[in-house]
Amino acid sequence: MSGELPLYDTILLPVDGSNRAEEAAEHGLQVAKLCDATVHVLYVVQPLQQSTVDPAHELGPVSEADLEETRIAFEKVGEQATAAIAETANQLDLETVTAVQRGFADETILDYIDDHDIDLVVMGTHGRTGLSRYFLGSVTERVIRSAPIPVLVLRPSEPE
Repeated sequence: MSGELPLYDTILLPVDGSNRAEEAAEHGLQVAKLCDATVHVLYVVQPLQQSTVDPAHELGPVSEADLEETRIAFEKVGEQATAAIAETANQLDLETVTAVQRGFADETILDYIDDHDIDLVVMGTHGRTGLSRYFLGSVTERVIRSAPIPVLVLRPSEPE
């Protein structure tokens, strides 16, 4: 091995508004600074349905208009989350692209990789263990398994 760091031109930082994703994004920004890479910050709004908004069915039927209003609210959260990371990236003099997209997180991340010629993904994992991880699945794990590029994963110091 030559001892040189691989050069990445485009780095994707998927964020979800969590502290873990923010920590991973901060790490990704440092890698981007070392490589002088363009940073892409992506927030994915997951599909919503009645069971997502009101799992106990306490509210009664939720209209499509209410679901769309909730989606739009999540998009605003995504815009704030991506803008915060982009502001930090701009302070580091990094070129930044932000995006808020609708879809299933893992599929949207993988499509984004292909559509934007991404070289590296840096993302966090929530550190769930046992049954919660089994039932909830892991967006990060599915991205790791399917991504055609390196995925740098930052784990929490303690599981959730």
